[in-house]
Amino acid sequence: MQILIAVAALGLTGLVLGLLLATASKYLTVSQDERIPILTEALPGANCGACGFAGCASLAKAIAEGNASVNACPVGGLKTSEKLAEIMGIQNSPVQEKVAVVLCRGIENEAKKKYIYKGIENCEVAYNLAGGDKVCGFGCLGL
Repeated sequence: MQILIAVAALGLTGLVLGLLLATASKYLTVSQDERIPILTEALPGANCGACGFAGCASLAKAIAEGNASVNACPVGGLKTSEKLAEIMGIQNSPVQEKVAVVLCRGIENEAKKKYIYKGIENCEVAYNLAGGDKVCGFGCLGL
């Protein structure tokens, strides 16, 4: 009989606390712009921060609040910005796509040398000496 009373008391306590939590969640909800989840879904989901925000959800919130442009995501490109503009109901302004370009190849035969390095065979050490031996700062030191 004692076990049944303990089980019933525990079950009743769980039921009361569950109802209390359900009621609290209903009255304490924070309203959110309904476009934010749609905008987040339209973004590429890389969460890279290339746009200047912490991730895609932060960018979506900023776009919905008007604090960011629909073409702020460099990863998504033109398709993503058009999709975001359609969701927001605004005109998409064309943006010039950015492409990474290596300024020099940096290999022994291609990149000119500033000096002849004869030291510790370690790229970090060599780079600390006047930024490495290559004229091009993007070239591999080749060590």
